[in-house]
Amino acid sequence: MKKFILVLILLLSISEASAQVVKAKIIDETTLEPIENAKIFVKGSEVVFFSDENGEFEITIPNQPVSLKISAFGYTSIGYAV
Repeated sequence: MKKFILVLILLLSISEASAQVVKAKIIDETTLEPIENAKIFVKGSEVVFFSDENGEFEITIPNQPVSLKISAFGYTSIGYAV
């Protein structure tokens, strides 16, 4: 049985011209439990982040459309446009 990841994202603008902060929590779609050590890839770069023990992460990205790929062991990977 495949498990799915649910991403809750909060975007905060730092400055219109420079960057934005993405805060998110990665949770199991069924149990709603946080997923620790999920990998967050910024597509088109070699930047990789990991969720903490609460399934949370925070990254600063350019103020332009960016795609994130989120994966975790035992789960189906997902893409998310920010």
